[in-house]
Amino acid sequence: MANVKDKILAENENIENILIELEKVKKKPSKELVVLVGIGAFLQNIYTGMENILKQILLHQNLPIPESPTWHKDL
Repeated sequence: MANVKDKILAENENIENILIELEKVKKKPSKELVVLVGIGAFLQNIYTGMENILKQILLHQNLPIPESPTWHKDL
């Protein structure tokens, strides 16, 4: 099993790749609905990646992750 540093680096790499793809799309003059939906999915992936990084840090430090839907705000 990968250690916390490797997991965080993997999430960070995924976020960086998504940002590169968003830059490519941003430069296109017209954006069809399917492209806009894809942008929304990219943004959701970035948010989820950031949450996963926070979870890995909490797990590494043996801190409980709150069960609420707004757990990251509850911290």
